[in-house]
Amino acid sequence: MGFSNFYLKINEKYSLVPLLGVEKDNIKALFKNKRTVYICNYPDESWYKKHNFKQTTNYSIEKKYRFFKLLNKEAKILSLTEDSKIQKETKSYSTEEVVHFGSKFNGRIGQLFMMLKLIKWLYVNRKTYDSCLCYNFSPSEILSSFFSKLFLRKKIIVDFEDDYLLKNNSKLYKFYFSLVKRIPNYIICINKEMVNYFPNKKTFVFNGFINLDYAQNIDFRLQDDFTLLYAGALDDIRGVDLIPDLVRNLRLKYKNFKINITGSGPLEREINNWNLPEVNFFGFLNSKDYNNVLIDSTGYLILQKPDHPFSKGSFPSKIEYYSKFKKPIYQITLSYD
Repeated sequence: MGFSNFYLKINEKYSLVPLLGVEKDNIKALFKNKRTVYICNYPDESWYKKHNFKQTTNYSIEKKYRFFKLLNKEAKILSLTEDSKIQKETKSYSTEEVVHFGSKFNGRIGQLFMMLKLIKWLYVNRKTYDSCLCYNFSPSEILSSFFSKLFLRKKIIVDFEDDYLLKNNSKLYKFYFSLVKRIPNYIICINKEMVNYFPNKKTFVFNGFINLDYAQNIDFRLQDDFTLLYAGALDDIRGVDLIPDLVRNLRLKYKNFKINITGSGPLEREINNWNLPEVNFFGFLNSKDYNNVLIDSTGYLILQKPDHPFSKGSFPSKIEYYSKFKKPIYQITLSYD
């Protein structure tokens, strides 16, 4: 039996506690006897290198490799790129597992041309797949999927990972969402709150292939000379702004410790000005260096604020990667004393 009774108050509102489990339905039956293509709007690391672009996020094409491998399924990943990242002409190219669509245009026009290439691919290769798994409800991906459903009779599954309605009050976006949410046959929601959007659809709650059984048998208590890692978006939703308060409270109990931070985001300049000797900021790391800081860490921090509206429509995907290392993961909860 492990020691899971760790509790550290960060401030009057939030405390740090062990993460012991996640909620998820069994989705294997959803992909039974289905040949799938996965349509997403992010490239992999090789795309950045090929086009000499600065990589600022570790988007999870690798996560989808693991997803289908654990399902014992083969799938082709069809990768477009967010219009904000298309800074110049990009090239289309294929690997064994990924088809990257490029365009000689940039911005939204470039993404429109990529979408047309994607629709052509879906038509030409229509005999090689039965269903489309679509990342979120991004326009290029869901509209391409709609083509497959309407004209090619393919099943559409949406991997609904981020509820942008909780970030965006635009009436136009709400109208858009009211239309496109009718397209899928099935929706995989990242948490239970998101199921409420789809009263007449078949939904599944799934946080990824995360196994935290090991957390019941490890010691969450911290000893001097520990190193905690925060990785991901540097914004106030994910809670990186709580680290100064965390450091001040850790100093009351421990003499020596480090908190490493890696990622990118709007609070990057603020982090550089903290002047906290216990905090090391590495910026964005490539996959190899990121893996090294994970190995060197005692435990991992999930600081996403549970009372922020966006937390009702998202789930920290880093947990799936952290769990591979079978080390303590600490999450934020509302203080109870």
